[in-house]
Amino acid sequence: FFASPDNIYQNRIEGWKVNALIFNYSNPIFQIKEFRKIISKIIDTEGYIRIHLDNGANLVTGPYTTLHTGNNPDVKKYLTENETAKIRKNKNNYIKSIQDEIEKIDQFNYKGKGRKELYYNNQKVKLIFSYNRERMSKQESDALKPIIQNLIGIGISISRTEHGDNTIEHTKSNPKKWDILYDEIEIQLKDSASEYFMTFNGKNRNYHKYSNAQLDDLFSREKTTLDPGTLNNIKREIHKILHDDYAAIFLWSMYNYYTFDLEYISSRNNHLINSVNFFTTPERWKMVRDEY
Repeated sequence: FFASPDNIYQNRIEGWKVNALIFNYSNPIFQIKEFRKIISKIIDTEGYIRIHLDNGANLVTGPYTTLHTGNNPDVKKYLTENETAKIRKNKNNYIKSIQDEIEKIDQFNYKGKGRKELYYNNQKVKLIFSYNRERMSKQESDALKPIIQNLIGIGISISRTEHGDNTIEHTKSNPKKWDILYDEIEIQLKDSASEYFMTFNGKNRNYHKYSNAQLDDLFSREKTTLDPGTLNNIKREIHKILHDDYAAIFLWSMYNYYTFDLEYISSRNNHLINSVNFFTTPERWKMVRDEY
């Protein structure tokens, strides 16, 4: 069976997955908020989405996609408009200005000519950048390249390691095998970010060991709050804290593409029938055929 091309409706929509750079908090360097902020300032997320992902993703600023009721629209992207203009106009000069900021952080300094080697506490900064190659497209791999290049540009020695489905979980559980991990976070409407960011309790997925007492209190309130409006406000506050604390660097949400046959399903169902909720929330839609 093949539908007529004129009857095929195609569109795209965000799912629930957010791609982020996760920090290994077993490494003392990531316990320094100012350093985490520095990393956020060398990533031109919008530019990478446009150039490398071919606009096939949407920028996010926290653990929720923009479809989620917990998404806080008041949270701004990491780079200001002025910083974005500078990094695109002259990246070398911009990187030098970032290096100036790094030298202001206690125990950070450069050695050698051209500030090519960054040291922390008299130790050369060496980081392992990891990702699951089986769970990412070539476009995503291309989008990570300028991030890695900029990390090297500020004087960090980077070892890049690829993993597959069979090894990535073992890597996550061994803090000696990674420092920065490109990973997915999936939080659906009824889910909580506590699964990833509440202090590790042996049951949640906080393999990176991030901890924030203020967030833990909000997660506890979230769990016992029944009022939808209050609950959404709590989630939005969680979003803001995670962003402002640079708990991870939230990058983008890849679009899901979907299609259906207008001969069987009306285009009036477009806002309900899509790749996100066709199977997960069938109670929200019904088939409606156009009448001729």
